[in-house]
Amino acid sequence: MTMFFRAGRFLAAIAFAAQLGFGPPALLAQYGPGQGQPNQGERPAVPPQNLPPPPFQLSPQEQADLGRALAAWEQKSSQVKTFKCNFRHWVYDSTYMPARPGQQQNAWKTADGELKFAAPDKGSIRETAVWTWEIDPKTRQMKAVKLDHGEEWACDGKKIYSVNHDQKTVEETPIPRELQGQMITEGPLPFAFGTKADKLRERYYLRLITPKDRKDEVWLEILPKQQRDAANFSKVEVILRSPDMQPSAIRIEVKPNDPRTGQSDSEVYEFEEKSIIKKLFGELGNLFSPDTFVPAPAGYKHYQNIGQQGPPPGNATPPGTPQAQRQTPNYNR
Repeated sequence: MTMFFRAGRFLAAIAFAAQLGFGPPALLAQYGPGQGQPNQGERPAVPPQNLPPPPFQLSPQEQADLGRALAAWEQKSSQVKTFKCNFRHWVYDSTYMPARPGQQQNAWKTADGELKFAAPDKGSIRETAVWTWEIDPKTRQMKAVKLDHGEEWACDGKKIYSVNHDQKTVEETPIPRELQGQMITEGPLPFAFGTKADKLRERYYLRLITPKDRKDEVWLEILPKQQRDAANFSKVEVILRSPDMQPSAIRIEVKPNDPRTGQSDSEVYEFEEKSIIKKLFGELGNLFSPDTFVPAPAGYKHYQNIGQQGPPPGNATPPGTPQAQRQTPNYNR
């Protein structure tokens, strides 16, 4: 899974509400640092793709209901100028924490954090409390542990920032000028940012899956049409609160669930209902300061991503294992 997609998933959670799943990001790699860059105004050719057959067929009534839901989502999301909320994040990984026979699969990581978004292309996600599992060296049994740091990503519209708390570094990946202003909406999860109904239909198979007893919610199932998306996830489920169409939860299925074993690789975000939202039309105020989307932890070294993996030689902090991989995973509170 590309680092850009990881950032994208996180930023997706932000606006959704998203990002977004770096080094270098998959999208930037097409014309980013070290890869050559097209002339201004010129976009690299996209080879034609053979679209997979539709996984389901919608009746005329289902098509009409879906159209109304997508139109409402687009209309409501277009009014959001800034967005801030707390979230809880579960990560399920069948390699690190497979489901035991007859039991439900547990999350290998659980995190609480905060999301921020400013239209059209700024966002950040910071995990403030993280729990996982490790093997006790004495008992050889799994035990729950709390990590010192979680993941932290940000985008200020011109650069994407990845904070590595173990190495005390901040990686900066410049966004090509021709992509600035649209990075989030054109990223791996465009349905999360400034939702456009026609773009969704063009890129995904969609249908409503709202349970009959959920009168104040809208549930959407989203499956990729294109290989670039299918390579990163197999399905996304989004729950929106009606009538404001604000995100309640999102589930990203990275690898399809195995019905025989109950195993899956997926991530789930649940969003606090009491979000701080400023509309495009109204009193905007100063919800975010100018440096909100530029992480600057005290004592951390910033470096530019120009194609190398990790900090440049000579970094005072020795390389270390990324925080998210340091422990043998899993914790489900």
